Amino acid sequence: MLRVIDLERGGLTKLATDGMRPFWSPDGTRIAFTSDRTAGVADIYERSTVSREGDEEPVLRTQENKFICDWSPDGRYLVFGSQNARTRTDLWLLPLLGDRRPT
Repeated sequence: MLRVIDLERGGLTKLATDGMRPFWSPDGTRIAFTSDRTAGVADIYERSTVSREGDEEPVLRTQENKFICDWSPDGRYLVFGSQNARTRTDLWLLPLLGDRRPT
């Protein structure tokens, strides 16, 4: 479970029911993380840190395990790695606007 601790007020807020390797967006309004909740494969999810409305949204689902490395400074892309038996680990750039096709 992903939670945020408010050090000033001592409060604990749940951000996601499950997840690992969370990364905050550069402006602090979103968090991206991986979760293997679907078929045991680590996919990429994103959610707002400002609004508590709604659940996390899947950003990328494939048959390969993925891990987030970072956001671009402008918050428009996620850098992530994926693992497969043939090429081992590959680095990708995932646009968060438009068709969301990794390159």
